[in-house]
Amino acid sequence: MPADRAAADAKLVAERLATLADDTGMTTGELQDMWLAETAERLELAVNALAAGDLSEVVRLVHSAAGTTGICGAAELAQDLTNLEHLAAAGRADDAQRALGSARVEFGLLTSVLHGGLRH
Repeated sequence: MPADRAAADAKLVAERLATLADDTGMTTGELQDMWLAETAERLELAVNALAAGDLSEVVRLVHSAAGTTGICGAAELAQDLTNLEHLAAAGRADDAQRALGSARVEFGLLTSVLHGGLRH
């Protein structure tokens, strides 16, 4: 189930961000908010770049987001973003559009779960 998977990923994200918080002096909530805001912004910019037919910009945007997302522990979202990056790099705009939609759905699920009680 997508919600169960998102909950498992959210738990791992919370754990990884707690570890990073210890290392940075920031709170887990601050790191979570920063990661969510940056990812949301990159996804929105990718929507605009894809609509404009700028696949190289899509690649640039999602490459960075995929790396950060993977470090944070959101495996499904990181995989969706990596898939999107590969499709955009291959010039497959229609497939990239579908992949972007999947990534946005996964990000929405993850965001909902994280805002639902895993914050510290």
